[in-house]
Amino acid sequence: MELWFSDYHTDKVKMSVKAEKQLVGEQTDFQRIDVFDSKEFGRFISSDGSIVFSEKDEFVYDEMIVHVPMAVHPNVRRVLVIGGGDGGVARELSYYKEIEEKMQEAAAMLKATPDQLLDKLSHTLKEVKELTSENESLKAKLANESLGDVTSDMVAVGDFNVLATSVEGVDMNGLRDLGDQLKTKVSEGIVVIASANDGKVNLIAMATDGAVKKGAHAGNLIKEVAPLVGGGGGGRPNMAQAGGKNPAGIADAIAKAKEVATSQLS
Repeated sequence: MELWFSDYHTDKVKMSVKAEKQLVGEQTDFQRIDVFDSKEFGRFISSDGSIVFSEKDEFVYDEMIVHVPMAVHPNVRRVLVIGGGDGGVARELSYYKEIEEKMQEAAAMLKATPDQLLDKLSHTLKEVKELTSENESLKAKLANESLGDVTSDMVAVGDFNVLATSVEGVDMNGLRDLGDQLKTKVSEGIVVIASANDGKVNLIAMATDGAVKKGAHAGNLIKEVAPLVGGGGGGRPNMAQAGGKNPAGIADAIAKAKEVATSQLS
């Protein structure tokens, strides 16, 4: 089945693009956002049914961002680009002689000429993305190894299981991954994990669908446990998280989590 996106200019005029797949489709409080992949325009985004910009004509978007403020400012000497994405904004800025020196400095930092800056920047960003991915994988592996076999910490509450434990040096993203893995071990129940990381505490609670139907609420559990590590937090019935400033309170927090989880499932 073919997928087509149509941008209606009037009720009698439209432009249609054949899309390979839809990546995002979401209605916010303010607008409808859709993102598609296509062979003709590459990836493109639409707002309320109108195409905003695409990979093929991204320069239009970058020109709008750059040239309007540059045209009205009388004497630009320094420009701060936050984000920058694919380097299109930097490319448009390179057309202005008054900031040419800064472009040369940026190129020198990347060991490239100004003409090579975009290619070098794109290559560097790709390397950073790959290294970040490798780093996240390594952190997840180390977290799993440090967690070890936690089935001995599991407590049965009727037809449900409660697993509350701690692990060292794992950030919140890592805890979410561990929580998803441990939910498969409890089958049905509640998982709570705490971690001391850089002098602070990350805390997460997850409840399976069956546990939520029974009365479990991860958000309420976190609200009771977080103060013991000097923090606060909350969330949904099936997942909640918190941060704290007192790693010394982790043992008490885990004990409290077991107590609250058992009460919710009883």
